[in-house]
Amino acid sequence: MRLVLAACAALAAMATADNTRPIIGILTLPTHNRPDATSYFPASYVKWVESGGARAAPVKFDSTDAQLKALLPSLNGFLFTGGGEDFYYPNKTLTPYSSLALRILNEVRAAAEQKQRVPLWGTCLGFQLLSFVASGPNVDDPVLSCPPFNSEDIHLPLDPTAAWKGSEFQRAAASAGGVDTILTTQGVTANFHHCGITPDAFRGNSNLTKVFGEPLSTNKDLDGKEFVSTIQGKDLPLYGTQWHPEKPVFEWTTSHHTNHDTASVKANSWTARFFVDQARLNNRSFPTLNAETSALIYNYEPHFTGAGGSYDEFEQCYFF
Repeated sequence: MRLVLAACAALAAMATADNTRPIIGILTLPTHNRPDATSYFPASYVKWVESGGARAAPVKFDSTDAQLKALLPSLNGFLFTGGGEDFYYPNKTLTPYSSLALRILNEVRAAAEQKQRVPLWGTCLGFQLLSFVASGPNVDDPVLSCPPFNSEDIHLPLDPTAAWKGSEFQRAAASAGGVDTILTTQGVTANFHHCGITPDAFRGNSNLTKVFGEPLSTNKDLDGKEFVSTIQGKDLPLYGTQWHPEKPVFEWTTSHHTNHDTASVKANSWTARFFVDQARLNNRSFPTLNAETSALIYNYEPHFTGAGGSYDEFEQCYFF
């Protein structure tokens, strides 16, 4: 009997074990006018992941199937970054970028079926990408409105919906020294988008409401047009923010008016810890230490891009 109880206790401990070496896969974006690289992402997303206590590994949008089969099952979570990119071609076929995003979402779903909690976070374009692939994807009803929003360089408090209070996101933010209050009362969420999702479009898509339920928050652009700003999966560990939690902490261009005050840094820094804490709840790992080290972002050097050029809104970028 004691052996049975001990075994049960061990299994329970494994189910709640704290993975102290989480690695987050960051989906790269296609480059434009950059002959020395095919993909990139801003370094601020790597810093955001690292500030939460994880390491980063690039998931290149143009990876081979064999590369993805080796990489995706070894990662503890995934991040879709901000940026600008099409999700489908004029002939209505998915681009390699959005096709891989759908594959990653299905990886999260497959992990959940195996009782593994593998989180996926989307920021700005990544929020739109997550919503697009979760909505079907249906290119005849892409959910997104593009580009009706006047939301470039505005910094807002979230307008919580009825789903906000008591949500996993809100409860965790409240327990982090009142971050939920900062997010909903101070202008700390950095918005830099012209595309977005209206609440009516979101609620009118049965696939989105099945996956996410009610949005956690909305906001209005400078013209008073309302957009969905924060979402959370109902049964899957999916999180999306139309706003940028990495910018107030890690991006410093003087051409923007990003809020870098103490409250903004506190609230936006918390999002990284919240996300990485979800990634700690699974025990996925690479088969060998060599495979792990070969996948990490440390194999690449960031480029200083803030001094001028096509990517000067970012302090640094990684190019692949």
